[in-house]
Amino acid sequence: MQQTSLMAYNELDIDNIRSMYKAIISSIRKEGSMTDQEITRKLGFDDPNKIRPRRNELVKMGYIIPVGKRVCKFTRKNAISWHLTKNHIN
Repeated sequence: MQQTSLMAYNELDIDNIRSMYKAIISSIRKEGSMTDQEITRKLGFDDPNKIRPRRNELVKMGYIIPVGKRVCKFTRKNAISWHLTKNHIN
């Protein structure tokens, strides 16, 4: 990892990260499973890259898993759908 990446990571606001984790988990809990674009739109963003870093971290932590591909409600293209695991944060 580049030094500049480490510096940027250390400057992230931990409260904002936790808030995004909770928002992603809450959205998936309500919908059952969601694509990145569906999560993005549900949270009021236009760009899925706003949620992907946090979603990737939730996957690495074991809270979210891919459950296959399906047609996204917004893009109308096949996309990975994400679902909560039993380990998800309450």
